[in-house]
Amino acid sequence: MGHFKRVSVKEASQLINDGATVIDIRDENTYNEGHIPGASHYDRQALFDFIDEANPDQSYVLYCYKGNSSQMAAQMLADEGFGYVYSMDGGYQSWLAEFPDKTES
Repeated sequence: MGHFKRVSVKEASQLINDGATVIDIRDENTYNEGHIPGASHYDRQALFDFIDEANPDQSYVLYCYKGNSSQMAAQMLADEGFGYVYSMDGGYQSWLAEFPDKTES
């Protein structure tokens, strides 16, 4: 069983700046309303497809609404052998509070 790391919004921002892939696991409508720049949207089923196709040696930052669901999704990736998986604490709500000008829709 693999492990993921919980990170703060500021730590997530640094990981993203360093080239981590950003994954938004919220529902599609909410994603379309606003998300972290460069984030890809994956619902639960699409996440299984992503796991089959993605590079397990790359870094991934996952987020959801408030930081709970992303932990479960991050654990799924870690369990599949992904070594650099991060769940952003506080989710998109914390990102908006910290970086209100760093969003896109």
